[in-house]
Amino acid sequence: MIKTFTTEAIVLRRVNYSDSDRILTLITPSGGKISAMARGVRKLKSKKAGHLDLGCVVKVFLARGRKINVLTQATTIYGNENIKIDLTLSKYLFESLEIVDKLTVEGQDLDFVYEDLLSFIKALKNTQSPREELFHFYRSLLINVGFWTTNVESRLPLLPEQRLNYLRSVAEFVISTPIKSRFI
Repeated sequence: MIKTFTTEAIVLRRVNYSDSDRILTLITPSGGKISAMARGVRKLKSKKAGHLDLGCVVKVFLARGRKINVLTQATTIYGNENIKIDLTLSKYLFESLEIVDKLTVEGQDLDFVYEDLLSFIKALKNTQSPREELFHFYRSLLINVGFWTTNVESRLPLLPEQRLNYLRSVAEFVISTPIKSRFI
């Protein structure tokens, strides 16, 4: 078993842990969604802290731990400095990160979700209509994860404002509905 590995990742979520550590949720092209402990990242002199912002595309070096991976190095491949300046773009970025985190499970093969999220982040920086970009991202995500059907397509409103709200409600319904299994 490989004890260390390097991969590209997008930072989906950060949770403070102890005085100076942080637990990160990352989505990677080959490993899917993974959790990693970034030790000492909250210290003032940490070299990794600036690379691990939400929505940043980073190259990380991870060591497999007993319970959780440990992040030892991080370098930014694609930052989100321009997005953080604009509150509307930040809102759409954070919404996309949250919905990916909620609709995916650790260990699942999610290379298509990683690619969709990466193209959305890049498009968000250069678009004139971020709402339309978010709509297309939601639609693509729901198709790839398996929650998009022709029934959903037929109910899609025609107005752009209503289309995005409708997809948000579909995603929230998927998240809030308990999974029914014949084994429970």
